[in-house]
Amino acid sequence: AEALAAAEAAERVGYRRAENVARLTAGRIYYECGDLAASRSHLEKGLVLVEEMGANRFKAFHMIYLARILHAEDGTQTEAREMAGEALQISRDTGITFLGPWALSTLALVSDDPGDRQSALDEGEAIINDGCVGHNYFAFSRDAVEAALAQADWDAADVYIVSLERYNAPEPLPWCDFFMQRGAALAAHGRGQRDTELRRELSRLRDAANQMGIMRSVPSLDAALAAPSGRYWITSTFGMPPISIKMIKKKSINYIDY
Repeated sequence: AEALAAAEAAERVGYRRAENVARLTAGRIYYECGDLAASRSHLEKGLVLVEEMGANRFKAFHMIYLARILHAEDGTQTEAREMAGEALQISRDTGITFLGPWALSTLALVSDDPGDRQSALDEGEAIINDGCVGHNYFAFSRDAVEAALAQADWDAADVYIVSLERYNAPEPLPWCDFFMQRGAALAAHGRGQRDTELRRELSRLRDAANQMGIMRSVPSLDAALAAPSGRYWITSTFGMPPISIKMIKKKSINYIDY
């Protein structure tokens, strides 16, 4: 609500720089909430503003989220990669330490080539290690966790979670806490953990995401919770209906947990 009010107020008085920041903020919030149409509307308005002002550095900001929207839609994967690549080039041209790692992690998220994805993450991490603007530390690590989870690279996800934890430690933020805990839970699930404690944690995180309105983070949690509980089912050769192997201890039929 505050971002929308700020955008409207800035538009009324013709303060384009302030309107641009407000449009970008609204676009990012709508994206996380899962309203891609509203997000695109504000980001595209922001693009017009930065082009009018000649503020190319901020143009890349809007483009990294437009690339994510394209990636989330069917049939626009090539456009998503092109948009992310253009945002990265603008970042190189205007100062890689301002937004470069964020643009690189966006490129990793929308890339379908494992080599390109890893190359982008490696370059982004190198820039971060050399020093850059603060927002990159949080955005890059969060994106890198997502990219690792998408590739079922659970060990890499753990590494990026530790990085995010390190940046978050001096002044802990609930936003960071949520994405660290979500990443750790999904990585544990990916490794095959299926105990009651993990299921309770996944459910808690899903409830938290719904409560905070971070709807883009919900589907992966839903998918984990909908996965098999870890019990294989077998069909008895004795004419009995399908049973879980757990019943063997009670009825001479075996079961296996995985």
